[in-house]
Amino acid sequence: MSHAEVVSREESDNGNNDLRHTHKLIKTLQASGIPEKQAEALAVAQQESLQAAFDYRDLATKGDLQETEHRIDIKLERITGEITLLKWMNGLIIGGIVALIIKTFFA
Repeated sequence: MSHAEVVSREESDNGNNDLRHTHKLIKTLQASGIPEKQAEALAVAQQESLQAAFDYRDLATKGDLQETEHRIDIKLERITGEITLLKWMNGLIIGGIVALIIKTFFA
């Protein structure tokens, strides 16, 4: 597989980030004395290994995490409001019971 094929394959799979990474890896290997064809083969093998180990589609992005955090914050605010309402309702019920007890014994 030529360097151009490696480049076009990675552009379609994972975008420019993998392209820069693979290009840098190929250049680094070539600078250390490895022939271009062998450097390209090693870069392809590394990329395939990483893709097999990690399915990038299943990883959460920063945007995904922020959206989830926002949804959790909204639910937490609603739950906090409901708890506050329940506290007031319990206070009124206890106050009513105390009033009935006072009325029963002191009326």
